[in-house]
Amino acid sequence: KLARSYEEMATELDDYVKNLTNRLIKWVVIALDFLVLWGILLFATDIFPDYVRWDEEKRITFWLLCTISLLLAEIRFGTVIHLRQIGAGMILKRTTMLVLTYTLLAYVLLRAAHFMSKIGWRFVIIGLGLLVVLLFIRFVERWILKRLRSSGYNTRHITLVGSDVAIQNISDKLIGNPTYGYRIRHHFKNAEEFLNDNDGFDELTINDNEKKNLGDELYLCVPRSQRQGIERISRLCDKRMVEFYYVPPADE
Repeated sequence: KLARSYEEMATELDDYVKNLTNRLIKWVVIALDFLVLWGILLFATDIFPDYVRWDEEKRITFWLLCTISLLLAEIRFGTVIHLRQIGAGMILKRTTMLVLTYTLLAYVLLRAAHFMSKIGWRFVIIGLGLLVVLLFIRFVERWILKRLRSSGYNTRHITLVGSDVAIQNISDKLIGNPTYGYRIRHHFKNAEEFLNDNDGFDELTINDNEKKNLGDELYLCVPRSQRQGIERISRLCDKRMVEFYYVPPADE
């Protein structure tokens, strides 16, 4: 019993670390965005003929408003490369919208702060430069993440419930592509038995002493007529902080 408890705690700790790592990846990518912006601004101010005549307060205001603009843009169009099933098209779209939003916000805020210099065309150049650099970095970051996940790092464990072809398709899609970083923790093919496990259901026990560790995500494939069971599993996943996905059978 002590051994099982230790293994359970070790597994839960491992899952927590992996989820924390995924969040850390997101924040590292965002931090790099700001470093790229500051680097481009440092270079771009050389094309501002009157920048050398700005006093310290005006320079601080310029850098602060540019930083705030990117912060606001990140809130709306932040990176998605840490997500697993994200294609190149979505990365291109999100990055483009991020840079476009930043450029417009920075221009509006600087004009509101009475920067009367001709900054419009200069911010077009800054925006284009930022877009090119960020797109290059995004795809390098994506390539690195794929390599790490293929090697067994930053993985997510999933539980599959059901034997329908629809759940098998999910398995083939997620597990068949190692760059997604998914691993199967359990596959309960007898969905009826899983749904009707009333003995200790709230804890979802495998036997009297061992809990089922559902991993990070649970995919349930049963007929819609099993609505009560579906809702019970959904509530359980909320309680256990497991992402729940309902997969309709192929014949529905």
